[in-house]
Formats: sequence, C-alpha cells, structure tokens
Amino acid sequence: MTVEIPVNVTPIEDIVKKQGDPITAEDVEKHIPKGVKVISIGDKPTTDVPGERPSIPVEIELPNGIRVTMNIPVIVTPKVTPVVVQVGTPVTPEDVQKHIELPNGWKVTKVGEIPTTTTPGTKPVVPVEIELPDGRKITVDVPVIVTPTVRQIVVPQGTPITPDDVKGHIDLPKEPGWEIIEVGEIPTTIPAGVKPSVKVKIKVPTGEIIEVEVPIIVTPTVTPIVVEVGTPITEDEVKKHVDLPEGWKITKVGEIPTTNTPGDKPSVTVELELPDGRKVTVDVPVKVTPKSNHVNNQGNNGSSATHIVTRYQDGDGKEISPEENGSHGPKTLEGYEYIGTKTDKNGNVIHTYKKVVTSTRSEQPVSPVRPTDPDKPVVNPTQVSRTESNQAVSATTVENDKKELPNTGTDDKNILSSLGLLGMLGAFGLVARKKKED
Repeated sequence: MTVEIPVNVTPIEDIVKKQGDPITAEDVEKHIPKGVKVISIGDKPTTDVPGERPSIPVEIELPNGIRVTMNIPVIVTPKVTPVVVQVGTPVTPEDVQKHIELPNGWKVTKVGEIPTTTTPGTKPVVPVEIELPDGRKITVDVPVIVTPTVRQIVVPQGTPITPDDVKGHIDLPKEPGWEIIEVGEIPTTIPAGVKPSVKVKIKVPTGEIIEVEVPIIVTPTVTPIVVEVGTPITEDEVKKHVDLPEGWKITKVGEIPTTNTPGDKPSVTVELELPDGRKVTVDVPVKVTPKSNHVNNQGNNGSSATHIVTRYQDGDGKEISPEENGSHGPKTLEGYEYIGTKTDKNGNVIHTYKKVVTSTRSEQPVSPVRPTDPDKPVVNPTQVSRTESNQAVSATTVENDKKELPNTGTDDKNILSSLGLLGMLGAFGLVARKKKED
C-alpha cells in the first residue's frame, strides 16, 4: 500500500524542554507536519531528569484520510544555573561550562559570546552548543548576572544598624525588576571589630534570586584629647585615645592641630588597618582648655593632659560598675542594656545603660478578707514587697518570742484552764483579805 505524503511537510523536530518544564499538548502539536490532523497524543514523559526521554506516539490523519502513528523524540536539556559575578570580574568559557550539569556521554562543543561585566545587571545569555551521544546537537542558554555594587558598612562601636542601613549600601541597577526581598541577620556592634556580613537576597528581572553579602566593620572607641593651652600633642598621645581591637594596627596619624588657643580643634584623622588588610579611618577630637592655676596629673612624657576615666552609669547618672582608668568601650553588664556613649568636657568616657525589666508574679496571691462582723468595715490587705514582708515577719516573730509561755508539755486548752483556775483563786484571796480588814 502506498501512503501519500503532503507536498508541504514540515520536518519533524525533537521536542527540547528544560529540566522540570512539563510537556504540553501544544508542544506536541508544534512538531506535527502541516496539513495533517491530530487524532490522539500518547503518553508524554516526565522532564525531571535531563537526557533523552521516551518518544511521544501521535496518531495523525493525512489529507487522504489515511491514519498513521508517528513518534516525536523528546530531549530534556541539562540543568543550567546563572553565572553570578561581581562588577569587573571577567567570565571565562570554563566558568560558563561549570554552570551546566551534563549527563554522562554529553559534551560541550562550543561556547558562544560572553558579555562584559563592567556594569551591574542582567547580561545577554551565553549560547552553548552540546552534542548528545548519538551525534545530535542542542543549544542551551547560560544566564549571566553581574551583582550590584555593595559598599561596606562602617559604624562606631555601639551604633545600631537597621535593615534600611543595609539596603542603603547596595546600589541596585536602574534596570526595572531588581528588588531586595530579604535582609538577613544583622550583628550587634559591641565590641569593635570585623563582624559577620549581612546576607541579602535580591530578585532580578528574569526571576532568579541571587544573594549578596554586605560587610560590617565596627570602629573602636575614640576618646577626645583634652589639653591645656600650649601643651603640644604628639602622635603617641593620639594613638592612646584609640582603643584598638586585637589584630588591628594604626598605620597613619593625620595632621595634629596646634594648641595655642583654647577651644575645639579639628579632629585628628587616624588610619587603621584590619587583620585582613582593609583600612578604615577614625577621627580623634581635640579640645584645648584655658590655663588653670592648679597642676594637673602629668603623664610620663611630662605633658599636662587631663586624666581620662571611663564610667558606666544608668539613665539617672547612677554608677552601676566601677570606673576604669583610660578610655574603654562598652561592656556587657548583667541586668542592663547598653544605650549609648558620650564624653564630658574633660574627655571622660561615659557609657549609659538602662535596666532590663522582667515581669514578676507574686509568690502567694492575697485573697480578699471576708467580714465576720457586718458592723465592722473590711480592710483589704496591703501588698508589700518581699523585703518589707520579711521585716514584718521578723518583727512579729521577735514579739511573739517575748510573749511565749514556757513549754510545759500541755496543750493550749490545758494552759487556758490553768490560767482560769489561778484567776479564781486570786479572786477568793482578795475577798478573804477584804473581810479580814473589815
């Protein structure tokens, strides 16, 4: 039997789907020659595993009414992940190939044009040609994403960092569709040092989710230099007013102002090097006071710099931890929460804390008193503190000790009976005495 084939026939092509994308009836119909009628579509394979999948049997009817079954091959492409790099980081063909999970027997035969990474944003995809074990070839596209510029957050010790602060240090591209969707855990800023970076998830215009990290650096406590007019300030004096964390070092001390006149002077900029080689700067304030008649404590170098101490107090100015000589950063105090730091006019460091209040319940609830005499008003008991309660119990115990009768081995009723008998005998004695006197 001869089967007539339509003149205008579109060659049958393989159905090529990405891993995880289901095959639809429309996908199948696109691969049917024109001029024929689809009668039925057989089972479609899953696409959860990359590679060659079972063909799809399709029954079709030709223009002359003859029905035949054709099989459409199915290929599931390998899993592809975006190449994500920072601005200015070049992408190599090897980088592209690493983002394709090839099945056994498959190989990359050609890597297409790779975009530049000079600016952040989503870049043109890289077409990659792949050869199957039977010689057929397919093409997959590898996305390239250049992450936004991220600037490190540098704050003085004790300064809290908010999610908005973190977002403000990420320069999102102007391309529509970029969005910060999650800000991770933000570290505390006590003590000074290099803190864990904040992980931030960003949605890109193509729908992928990428992650960037915002570095956190907490600069050490800096205390003002306070000297009298005419007292020169040395670099060593400046360094003493920077409380360096372990592993940090001072690499440069900036210009030091003169002290010929009293008043607030320009701060001294000090460059610090972190253990990982990064550098930050801090500013050391300088205050020059008028000459005083009394002699200040002199340092080892003979200067008349004011003696600096660090104090720890609550919001009312009450000392909650002994003061320490020199300038020191905040520390953890049990039962208190750090609020902030300031310096007084003499350059002393004052760390302020607030007491942490925890809710407490009465150990023994007080029940209302029921009146036994309706004519007498009821007085509700007054709630007292544990200290007052202990004092009251102690006082009552002492008073009762004074009134307590000796222990005679009898119970309370016998004691009361004895007291009653003694009272009666006393009364008879008084009557007899009166008659005798009469």
